[in-house]
Amino acid sequence: MRASAQSHFCTYLYYIIADFKRDFKMRMRKKKHSAERIEACAELLLKNPIECFGKEEEIFGKKCPMLLEIGCGKGDFAVGMAQKHPDCNFIAMEKVPDVCCIALEKAMACKETRPDNLRFIIGDADNLEEWFPEHCLDVLYLNFSDPWPKSGHAKRRLTYRGF
Repeated sequence: MRASAQSHFCTYLYYIIADFKRDFKMRMRKKKHSAERIEACAELLLKNPIECFGKEEEIFGKKCPMLLEIGCGKGDFAVGMAQKHPDCNFIAMEKVPDVCCIALEKAMACKETRPDNLRFIIGDADNLEEWFPEHCLDVLYLNFSDPWPKSGHAKRRLTYRGF
């Protein structure tokens, strides 16, 4: 390939990659019938978290250490940890209902092999202080929650000192 042809090819490739990056969004597409799908998994969903705490034995069937994952995404970590640690109660929290729908369905799919120690909350982490009284959680997992990557968004991050 001649130098000028190679230069044109590199420029063309650059524009394809730039186009892809501009069009690529990390947002998940809206799931069809997500409300019905979430309702089908209602046994794993804590619809009103404020009323649930202090009732661990009623919800989980046993009183064990309570673990919370903020930003559970599609539920791989929460479902895996619930299976590995049947002696703990897990709550997985996700603010995007369509993403939580996938996590709920994943947990329901392995219902036979997973102990009944996992529940989900669809909500924003801004409400944590309202939903969880002090010292009620033993472990908090913050794996891949919403990153807010720009420096101007630092105040919105869960790891920000004011949060």
